[in-house]
Amino acid sequence: MATLSASALGSVNRNQLDEALVNRTAATRDTLSATLERGFTTGSIYHRLIVAGEAQREHFRSDNPTDPFADQVRRRHQSAVTGEYQLTLPDRLTADIAIRHDA
Repeated sequence: MATLSASALGSVNRNQLDEALVNRTAATRDTLSATLERGFTTGSIYHRLIVAGEAQREHFRSDNPTDPFADQVRRRHQSAVTGEYQLTLPDRLTADIAIRHDA
């Protein structure tokens, strides 16, 4: 089984007072994730392999000309990859091991 999901968000906000810019906001957010899962049986033992990945990107900006301390610029990029192995024995005993890498 495989799943794929994605989302995107964009936003812009500008405020003016008597033709003067008093606030400006910008935003970006993108997310992408995928999962691939495969199960199989050898004899009476059930095995399942799972691989998953995710990536996120964010950006934020706020320019306020009347308050220089309010200026903000933030960026964040994250990604992760996960691998998992599950083993199920006939008497319903299940064991699994997983590893994950974040960047």
